[in-house]
Amino acid sequence: MDNNALEILLRKIVREETEPIKQDIHGIKGEQQKQGQDIHGIKQDFQGLKQDVQELTQNVQGLTQDVQGLKGEQQKQGKDLQLIKKQNRKMQKNQDAILAFLNKEDMTLHKKVARIERHLNLAPIGN
Repeated sequence: MDNNALEILLRKIVREETEPIKQDIHGIKGEQQKQGQDIHGIKQDFQGLKQDVQELTQNVQGLTQDVQGLKGEQQKQGKDLQLIKKQNRKMQKNQDAILAFLNKEDMTLHKKVARIERHLNLAPIGN
């Protein structure tokens, strides 16, 4: 066998031995590409989830601020209600004092009318 035939034979053997390996490597590369695409998809999903979490966090912060505002408003309304109740108590005391004064003045007036009636020998009014 000459060198050319030997070289051709060696190439054929090498090709026969390396071809399955090349096909395996090609398959592995294809699988790696598929896994890379899957990883890329997963990364995009995580980015989407991250944005969703950020939006939810902002929403929760907004709701927290709303609740704090409502609590502040409720406290203000509670203070306003206490002030109104206090003013009502003052007005009731003033009304009671005025009524007591009017009753006293009424009694005094009745006594004066009674004295005048006696002085003038008149019959009492209303009889």
